[in-house]
Amino acid sequence: MRFPTFWFEPTPQGLFMLQVAFGQSKYYSDNLSENVKRGVRQKLRRGEWPTKAPFGYVNNPKTRNIEPDPFKARIVAKAFQEFATHNHTLQSLSQRLSFWGVVSSVGKPLVKAGIYRMLTNKAYLGIIQHNGEAYEGKFPALVDNVTFENRTKNTQKQIPSSQEKK
Repeated sequence: MRFPTFWFEPTPQGLFMLQVAFGQSKYYSDNLSENVKRGVRQKLRRGEWPTKAPFGYVNNPKTRNIEPDPFKARIVAKAFQEFATHNHTLQSLSQRLSFWGVVSSVGKPLVKAGIYRMLTNKAYLGIIQHNGEAYEGKFPALVDNVTFENRTKNTQKQIPSSQEKK
């Protein structure tokens, strides 16, 4: 077998050396995976957002955390308020967000699943959900608890459960 940096003879010794090289590669990959997971756990314990910021926030490379986007954060807060007061359905809120300039990457209004995902994202309360665990974030919340809970009641009325879909 030939690789750009090494070549191995099809002999027992060559195959053994190939297995050693594969073992080193596996060790490197597993070690890198553990280091990344450890870094993510540390960020979560410190209350820092570990990935790309959700809509309404921007990543701040200096603090390595997220902060509210001055324009989009107001749109998110307004969308939560309007939905919580039962002024909109998921579809009409999608149209309203489209009117405010919030559209998908291809320029169409957001689909109901995207609106639902936004309305159920606890990041807007300042909480980080990761692997089924919740962590208190060190970034400002865009929505208060009362508005989020009112939104929950309205959302549950509009989204049928998986049992009803069957």
